[in-house]
Amino acid sequence: MPWARASSLHRHMECTAASYLPRLDRGKWSDGYMPSLHNDKRPLTDPPEGPTAAADWGTAMHLAKADREAAAEPFASMWDPYRVNLYPPNLGRHEVALSYDCATGAIERGPSNRPTSEMDAWKNTRAASCVVGTCDWLGVLPSGVAWVDDLKTGWQIPDVVTPQTLFYGLVASKLTRVEECQLSITHWPKRSREPTRENLWYKVGPLALLSFESELQEAWKRMTSRVVERPGPWCKYCPSASVCSKAGM
Repeated sequence: MPWARASSLHRHMECTAASYLPRLDRGKWSDGYMPSLHNDKRPLTDPPEGPTAAADWGTAMHLAKADREAAAEPFASMWDPYRVNLYPPNLGRHEVALSYDCATGAIERGPSNRPTSEMDAWKNTRAASCVVGTCDWLGVLPSGVAWVDDLKTGWQIPDVVTPQTLFYGLVASKLTRVEECQLSITHWPKRSREPTRENLWYKVGPLALLSFESELQEAWKRMTSRVVERPGPWCKYCPSASVCSKAGM
């Protein structure tokens, strides 16, 4: 079982609790990514299930973006005029599972655009020293530079450079053996009928990727040494905050 997921990598790199405390998602508890490190085995009481409209919108939009059979209306029709222009099919693939081993530096490319259960099964078989994630779009530009795009469906215009996109960029650059990567964000706000018109792009070079790789490896070492949890702004959205003694301090 890997120690971190790319989608929450900003928390994993700041605080060890994100890797071993139980997680609350849509009113249900699940084990932490490395539950063997969680010593407190008290029963967890499920709180009432809260609103899930934002998460449901994001899930539906990702399915429609990738033109999956499970895509529902009106999301599929909303994407039809944009999909090929935003994601030229000759340049890449949707929903690609990736893994990076923080102990060895090894990378793996897993299944792409498959059912969630199949993608999760592959990720869960990676080593404990791995970070795993599903890259929304993984491609190679005509110049030979790797290109990764992340679909965001929140209200605010997102940052292009985050631990999540840097992780995808790091693995993509190693896959292509080109020491730079083009990062981009496709922003489609919740309830909007079209994506944000301005595309968000940022090219990261070899020094930035090398620095991020070192930070990732150091975060793994901190987690294995059980450095105490560190509260911060990431606590606000942490799915383990309600069972963490340090959250909000």
